[in-house]
Amino acid sequence: MEFQNVGKFEEWLKSILKEGHDNYDLEAYLNDVETQWFSTGSHDYEVGRFYTKSGNPECYNFEIGENTIIF
Repeated sequence: MEFQNVGKFEEWLKSILKEGHDNYDLEAYLNDVETQWFSTGSHDYEVGRFYTKSGNPECYNFEIGENTIIF
């Protein structure tokens, strides 16, 4: 699977991840987006509440193209 507009997704991660979780592996998050999509079919990627500044789950909506996840 390819990814487009990864910069937008990365900016979102930077804005929602709390201190201590903001030093992250972007590739791991991209793989997790793909895994969640294959598992659920949802076009919303969810980061759990334990990792976010708000203390609530945070979601990012994405689109699916031909073999591509578009942020």
